[in-house]
Amino acid sequence: MQPVNTAAQAEQLSDLFRQLSMTLDQYRAANVAELSEEQRHQLADNAQHLDDFAEQFVGEAIEATIASIQGNINNIMAATKDAQQAFKTAAKIEKVASIAAAAVALGAAIASGNPGTIGSAVSGLASAVGVGGGG
Repeated sequence: MQPVNTAAQAEQLSDLFRQLSMTLDQYRAANVAELSEEQRHQLADNAQHLDDFAEQFVGEAIEATIASIQGNINNIMAATKDAQQAFKTAAKIEKVASIAAAAVALGAAIASGNPGTIGSAVSGLASAVGVGGGG
């Protein structure tokens, strides 16, 4: 049995509720002539509530992702600070591009919430920065 990825589930819920809201808005727009003003307002309010739930689920996904990276947070912070310093001191654009690509990979790994991927991405960023980060 695979572990539950609560961040991914919250993201899926967010997407579903956002799509539901958009579909309701499309219905309202397509049927505006047949709807009373009260019905239009009610449907608009309902669509807004669905959007609000979607945003709530995004927040829950972020919270779950943050919880999943707690074991790596100190390494993430150190690697990103080292990368920031390396951007300031790098002598070659290739070095900056390499560090930037590794930083993007770290961001994607964090967004995935997968601790193994995050650990590898932290190592990748540290490797791109290298000793002294000036390359």
